[in-house]
Amino acid sequence: MLLITNASQRWVAHTQRALADTTLQLQADRLASLEGVSDVRLAATWPERVSVEALTQAMSEQAIVNGLVLRTLSLSHGASSERAWGRVSLEVAASGRYADLKNWQGGLLARFPSLAVQSLRLQPVAGGPMPMGGVEAHMVWVLYVRD
Repeated sequence: MLLITNASQRWVAHTQRALADTTLQLQADRLASLEGVSDVRLAATWPERVSVEALTQAMSEQAIVNGLVLRTLSLSHGASSERAWGRVSLEVAASGRYADLKNWQGGLLARFPSLAVQSLRLQPVAGGPMPMGGVEAHMVWVLYVRD
């Protein structure tokens, strides 16, 4: 039994690293595509706060398409100031297969340019066989917005 647990832990650690690498690459690609763009032009491409509804709807719809279960979704708003953009933090817990979670996350990042992953934690779903079993993902996303 200990051998299965160690294998599961190694698999989860590997998938966390792979998903983090993919997320970092997507964010690096997005930043590279914005190189040389002024702050004013960049801000013009960012959504207004009211677009949060569109994001949460897309999260839900794409989760269904990818065969995921959204367990929780909570929002908190941070107003913009002279020194910082407005931001909406979304805490999400979702479960499903690792590949499906990865596709879901990549699709959302591609669709919403001002969306970023602040933190990500993966753990195997209790009782699920590895490596094809389920994964529980706890994420904090940040959507930068114009107020």
